[in-house]
Amino acid sequence: MRKLITTVQLALSLAIIISIVSCGDKDEEPSASLAFDGSYNGIFSMQGVQIGTWTMLVHKGQASGSFDYITGSTAYTGTVYEGGKLEVNITYDDGSTTETVITIKEDGVVSGTWANSDVEFGELSGAIEVTSFDGSYNGIAFSDEMYSASWSLTISKGKATGAYSGGDGNGLISGYVDGDGKLSIGSAFATGTVLTAQGSIADGDVTVVWFDTTQESGTAVGALATGAFDNDYEGTALGGGVVIGTWTLNIASGKAMGVYNGSDDSSAINGFANEDGDIYLGINQGDGDVVTVTGTIEGGDIAGSWTDSDGRSGTFVGGI
Repeated sequence: MRKLITTVQLALSLAIIISIVSCGDKDEEPSASLAFDGSYNGIFSMQGVQIGTWTMLVHKGQASGSFDYITGSTAYTGTVYEGGKLEVNITYDDGSTTETVITIKEDGVVSGTWANSDVEFGELSGAIEVTSFDGSYNGIAFSDEMYSASWSLTISKGKATGAYSGGDGNGLISGYVDGDGKLSIGSAFATGTVLTAQGSIADGDVTVVWFDTTQESGTAVGALATGAFDNDYEGTALGGGVVIGTWTLNIASGKAMGVYNGSDDSSAINGFANEDGDIYLGINQGDGDVVTVTGTIEGGDIAGSWTDSDGRSGTFVGGI
């Protein structure tokens, strides 16, 4: 009987040892991290040029979203592991593939790289949704310090969408803003030109630097929409102390639109006014001839100055 007990004890001990060894030898499957749940927006680029946007929802460590570009969009899924690591591998109908490696930081900032089977590669960036900068914005862009385009932008939960209208035509704007107000946006035109811009939003004011695929570059400014100066205005433009034209202007939610009537023809006015009454306007007279106007609105009066692409300048005055 004692021998039987000893034999049973030995068998049990061996079974326990084998069980422990087996568990130790088996590679543990990594588990999804719950630390990065949330909604994210971002852009992806190639050689520094923005070529699309992406969205991502992470729930219980499981990620799903889409990559969106000019020609369409592609859905994806994946798992976020410890350290915010996520790999997305996509195989398309034609057999081509794209591999994307993403890292989500604890502060919600996203970075990554992508590469495809066509030996193209690039970068990815983004951020967790924020509402601090939600609202509508209006602004203008400059090239060689002269007016080149007007733009409008709506930001909702950190996702930026809008429209751009200038010498290259009309284009849609897309991108994102992070929790610190860093703004990354881009726009593509029917001409094939792609514009990429980065800057910031602070106290409702937008400042960015942009470049496009035709090697043009410049800056842009704008402001959160405000109704403080909404009204109809009219006035005159003077050069050398002589009236050289008249203008009418309507400001609605900070967006300025109007008409300039010169000695030869009429031209559209576009621009914006910020909450402090600073006003920025541009007039495109065609054939590369543009006029930039800056000024202030105070007590219903507009007082400003203009400069054109030929180096001439004067004053721009009027009121309600």
